[in-house]
Amino acid sequence: MNKIKIGLIVFLAVVALSCRTDAPDFRGIAELVKTKHSGHKVLIVGHSNTLLELLEAFGVSRPLAALSDDDYDFFFELRIDPKGKGELKTLHYGKTHRSSIMK
Repeated sequence: MNKIKIGLIVFLAVVALSCRTDAPDFRGIAELVKTKHSGHKVLIVGHSNTLLELLEAFGVSRPLAALSDDDYDFFFELRIDPKGKGELKTLHYGKTHRSSIMK
């Protein structure tokens, strides 16, 4: 297994453990990504009740006011420049389904 795959697996394990608590450390996760994984592609998988807060921790605005459990057609692509500023792109897949309100 190469270094990138091992790093990604370890990172996902950290995110999974951090989000299993009652008060996830979203800022800590964002800082970990920015410092330890700068310049790398990192996959973060979230749930409707944690994903928007995690995006905000990276310094970007919520693309939706809220997500519900039946919102399943979104991909959020977050790019962070060398200075740490984030740019968010909201993408969809499959049949469009919307119970959440777009901002």
